[in-house]
Amino acid sequence: MKSTLTIILCLACLLQSRAADNKANLECIYRLTYQVDTLTKRSVNAMMVLRRNENCSLFYSQANFEKDSLQRDANGIEEQKAINDTIKARYGKVTVSYYVLKDFEKKQLDFMGTLLNSNKYTEPLPVFNWQMSEDKKTIGEHQCQKATCTFGGRAYEAWFAPDIPINDGPWKFYGLPGLILEVYDKQHHYEFQFLGMRPCAGKIEIPVVDYTKTTKKEYLRIKQMSIDDPESVLQLWEAKLGIKTTRPRAPKLRSYATMERVESMSK
Repeated sequence: MKSTLTIILCLACLLQSRAADNKANLECIYRLTYQVDTLTKRSVNAMMVLRRNENCSLFYSQANFEKDSLQRDANGIEEQKAINDTIKARYGKVTVSYYVLKDFEKKQLDFMGTLLNSNKYTEPLPVFNWQMSEDKKTIGEHQCQKATCTFGGRAYEAWFAPDIPINDGPWKFYGLPGLILEVYDKQHHYEFQFLGMRPCAGKIEIPVVDYTKTTKKEYLRIKQMSIDDPESVLQLWEAKLGIKTTRPRAPKLRSYATMERVESMSK
């Protein structure tokens, strides 16, 4: 009953008034589970948030959002270190450090991720050619319907709730007649699971002001290189800064592919 009342309250907030362009009225909470090493099957979890109004939405890691928000106003290295220690004590290691900002009016998407420093690219809102299925299952209190698509080199299955009339979902996903409560690639390397929702009046904006503009293709290329050959990425960074170090060679610690596969960009 409590969760039903929460949903009614949240949807009432959506219907009662048109939100300011960057002011949210709702947050949806998800758990992301992804394999950081597909050879050993080692996985990590992160609590993710979809903050939205009827015009736009922001998807982010709760831990990383708090860290970036606090560090934006931090004074000096010591204060930044104290913030990092606080976030680590509260959430553990920050395992996800990207933002996805969807602007439904402009039909564009901003993505910001960390590759030694913050990198941002802009693209048109992706097109998901969803194929609807008659398959249904219950998630929490919601009777959900299945849809499938192929995107970024991966095949996905999604479950959406027609009784929650929100055309959105975690990460870049959207475009179904109901909120996407669960979505995963068929290899189960990346899985998003709905945990709940709550009213929100926060701003829909990325809390990072210093970043490097890049392209999606270049971001994915460097991101995958940082997984496959981290030493090469560090050498690129040192060359960019014009510095030389005597550090030990960076070892490869993981084996996995980015959620959007680099090879999908050549098609």
